[in-house]
Amino acid sequence: MCSLLCGVLQDRVLGPILYLLCTSPSGDIVRQYNMGYHFYAADTQLYLSFNSLSGDDKAYSVAQVESCVTDIDRWMSCNKVKLNRDKTELLVISSKYQPRPSLDSILVGDHRVNRSDKASNIGVAFDETLSLDKHIVTFPTRGDRTLDLVLTNLKEYYHDPIQRPPHGLSDHMSVEVQPKDRSQLSDSRLTIKTRDLKPSNRLAMRTYLQEVDVHTLVGNAHGCAEKVDPPWVNSALKDLIKRRQRALVENNRPMFRFLRNQVNRDRKICRQRYYDSKVSQLKECKPSAWWNEVKKLSGMSSAVRDSNELIRSLQHISEEPLSASDLANLINDTFLYPMQDFTPLSAETFKLPQDHSTSHPFAVAVHAVYLQLASINPRKASGPGGIPAWLLKENADLLSDTVTDIINCSFGENRLPPSWKSADIVPIPKQKPIKDVKKHLRPISLTPLLSKVAEEFVVGEHLRPSILKKIGDSLSLGSCWP
Repeated sequence: MCSLLCGVLQDRVLGPILYLLCTSPSGDIVRQYNMGYHFYAADTQLYLSFNSLSGDDKAYSVAQVESCVTDIDRWMSCNKVKLNRDKTELLVISSKYQPRPSLDSILVGDHRVNRSDKASNIGVAFDETLSLDKHIVTFPTRGDRTLDLVLTNLKEYYHDPIQRPPHGLSDHMSVEVQPKDRSQLSDSRLTIKTRDLKPSNRLAMRTYLQEVDVHTLVGNAHGCAEKVDPPWVNSALKDLIKRRQRALVENNRPMFRFLRNQVNRDRKICRQRYYDSKVSQLKECKPSAWWNEVKKLSGMSSAVRDSNELIRSLQHISEEPLSASDLANLINDTFLYPMQDFTPLSAETFKLPQDHSTSHPFAVAVHAVYLQLASINPRKASGPGGIPAWLLKENADLLSDTVTDIINCSFGENRLPPSWKSADIVPIPKQKPIKDVKKHLRPISLTPLLSKVAEEFVVGEHLRPSILKKIGDSLSLGSCWP
């Protein structure tokens, strides 16, 4: 007698008939416990379902499985067959939407089988929730049939499988699956940047703003409109087009069709409005310009924005073509015509002290100036000052001291800085076509932003209280205001 140190798999020495005869008693044992089973050449699988939410049902099922496997182990020992305990696995399958059953192991004789997260079933890995729901092999692997499958729920992370020659004497084609390159994950850390407001940094910023040439920085920025956009395209239509393209990229077909139809409707509306407001009147005053605009609307010529629209609409007011400077002088004289009835103020009307200062000048606080600068609309036109509104708004905490000193000096000397007195006058048509310059044009004045900030303090401190007091006195006397 000697101990057997090694053995062979039963499928290697038994043919199909002998294998069926050998495993038939094992099937009888399993059926006695009302369990399902599958017998393969080198694998035996037992199946049993139970209610994971019921403690009694789970305990009964565990005892049933343990007794069944123990009886199979005894039968195999009696018939000189050994159960491979190292390859015996326990897999508990449940829905991913339910709590995980608290079953960690079962006892088979004197051997404990721990619970596994995955188990192989004829080359396919099963997990606890059976999440492998897609196979990615699309070509035949044996003859004209696809027998070798690759199941995964992460299909988007793999390239399409590649068919390779069989290994050795196998009649199954090999399948090669390559993962896609992993994209760099974005840094999940949140970086918060704050402005260092140390006195030295504030002084350095003030020095920089004193030395920088603002006109050089913003002199070439004539507008924020893209020159390639047709003149009838507005910001709302462009935003709608962006939403349509985003839906197309995300493959959201219903939203894409909805936004596509809405873009087509709004585009036609924008063209109609542009024609009614900018083009239709040109047919009466200048037919050639009307034809040019119609060609742009119909796509026959490039539709780019034209800054000479006002000049074209005024060419018909003179028998001879006017240059841009002559036309500007004509409009300027038209705007100054109502002032001819007024008498200019004499120099003696206001007599200032010799030092151009008052004993108790009106002064504003730094915090009040900061609030005014911070409330500026960043899209507001800068006017002749050339200082962008966004620069004043974003650097209100740094510029409030300097602007406060300028405003207080202006109030103390009873005069405005020369740059605050200038204004950009823009002629805006009241109607189209423009038949009479005196009646159909109105001036729009753009003053520097800092002068408007100073005006707010004058209005709040002097004009508004005086007007409210006047209204209150009139109402107390029973007067009626129109």
